[in-house]
Amino acid sequence: MDDSIGSTISTVSSTLARKKGKHSDEWKNEKLKILRYSSKELPEYPKCKHNTKAYQCRSLKMQDILTFHENFYRSKDKIQQDNFILNHTSLEKPKRHRPKTSSRSEKSYTFKYFVRRVDGIKVPVCRTAYLNILVLKRHRVQGVMKRSFKCGGSGAKETRGGDRKSSKNISKKMAVMKFIESFTAQEPHYCRSKTSVRLYLPSELNIKSMWKMYNKGVELHLKVKQSFFRNIFNKQYNLGFGTPRVDVCSKCLEIGEKIKTEKEPTEQQNLITQHRVHKLKAKAFFHMLQEKRDGLLTISFDCQKNMSLPKVPDQRAYFSRQWNFYNFTIVVGSSHDALTKSNVHIYYWNETDRPKSSNEIASAVFHRLCQTDLKNIDTVRLFADGCGGQNKNTTLMGMLSKWLVSFAPENVKTVQVIFPIVGHSFIPPDRVFAQIEKKLRKIEIIIKPEEYVNILKDHGTVWNINNLEINDWKSATLEIIKPPGQWHFKFNPSKRFILQKTTKRNNITIRGEEAYRVDLGSDKLVVKKGKTVNNLVPPLLTTGMAPNAKKIKDVSALLEAHYGANWRELENLKFYATVEQSTGEAPTDDLVCEEIEERDIYV
Repeated sequence: MDDSIGSTISTVSSTLARKKGKHSDEWKNEKLKILRYSSKELPEYPKCKHNTKAYQCRSLKMQDILTFHENFYRSKDKIQQDNFILNHTSLEKPKRHRPKTSSRSEKSYTFKYFVRRVDGIKVPVCRTAYLNILVLKRHRVQGVMKRSFKCGGSGAKETRGGDRKSSKNISKKMAVMKFIESFTAQEPHYCRSKTSVRLYLPSELNIKSMWKMYNKGVELHLKVKQSFFRNIFNKQYNLGFGTPRVDVCSKCLEIGEKIKTEKEPTEQQNLITQHRVHKLKAKAFFHMLQEKRDGLLTISFDCQKNMSLPKVPDQRAYFSRQWNFYNFTIVVGSSHDALTKSNVHIYYWNETDRPKSSNEIASAVFHRLCQTDLKNIDTVRLFADGCGGQNKNTTLMGMLSKWLVSFAPENVKTVQVIFPIVGHSFIPPDRVFAQIEKKLRKIEIIIKPEEYVNILKDHGTVWNINNLEINDWKSATLEIIKPPGQWHFKFNPSKRFILQKTTKRNNITIRGEEAYRVDLGSDKLVVKKGKTVNNLVPPLLTTGMAPNAKKIKDVSALLEAHYGANWRELENLKFYATVEQSTGEAPTDDLVCEEIEERDIYV
């Protein structure tokens, strides 16, 4: 979350609240109620022959009858139907009483009925015609009219059941809502889209502590129970409580702290503007990652945090060197696409087999490009973080140049490589890593590499990198491609690299752009004099490397402490016994990814 600029809290609809509200439309009784107030049959044309000033039943047309019937049943709410009846009837006391016989009681009311024609004119009709047109019983209609007459001609009101307490606590509810909205919430640090309405309050808060704060600060008549406060918090707002943040953008933190301590209003406003520009750049990257259109294929890739072998709960493991298990994941599709086994490709290997270098990364990306169906695709867009040792280097550019010239279909004209703003590099592979790490946290002991592989299989299509061709793209690129310092643009500040085929189709032009939405650079060759991309032929690298002797010693000591001196005889530890038999001093440290300072340029 970002503390420098907060978001105001406001109410949301019941479907978006922290706790979803009741969906009464799905209740059985509600469905029966809708059927109860729906039309049971079609209306009938009046059978009477009234065609006088008092009753004009015969003047109606069938279209008038159908329209009047449909207007009544357009709403399935009883109160609205009752008000419809009141608008098309009248009730009054009889002006004269003329009983013909003493056996018949005098009328208490005089009822009149009207049907509105299509032209808007109300036509008086007899009771039988009115009831047949609306398909109603006499008591339903006359009951509505009598109740309205007794209340002075007011409209229909719902008096059956209902909530009779909420109206008494409106002042308390408004006070609680005002208190909740007085807090400043934050958006999550990683937010995939602005469609999300969940905001987060500081991690030190919770509903109970907020309730206590509220009751402590209000008068006696506004104090509420915890359940009352919790109900409003859950059903009126979509708020959560953040956890202590990790992996937050350094620049966001730096500017945020400066905004808090800056006393000069002008300088504070400049800092806020600077922060917003920084966030706009990050959003521009994510908008490109979300883009989907015909002819565009989006691919994103990243390396997961190294997984330890063995993974044991022994406290000695914290101080001991261990072998690393590597996961390099490639996701085919935009950030809006679902993660499935068909579009998530996981390349894995052990530290005892190969290092985690730019050659392994470039070879895996090359394999995925060659294996992907690129029919009707003219632009391939690659997204990765800006780690110089693995992704943002001439090795990857050289591999992509070779693929575009020699292996890409004719319809593919352009390859774009896009890197994010430092600190805002959340891409689809990170979603895969989160799912994997969630499962790993529940497993206490992992001994064999195959156990990691079985977990990876649940989240994508797995590829053992030892079964693929791993080429020395780095050395081959150095022979053909100029060093970055001799390119026609600055390599490190560039966020977009655009590779395009030349007219002769044996070379590639590259353009670097420091902005995501503005094209200012020029397309030029970056190969050495007298060389072409066709001359780039990377040699094949062999499998296997000499493990570090110090790591072998540490892992052996850890296994001996955990499993005893005879650990080498255990079947599930054969992997470590085999590694122990080979020694060497080959470097096994991973390439370090250093952050590149961002320049204050346009988006």
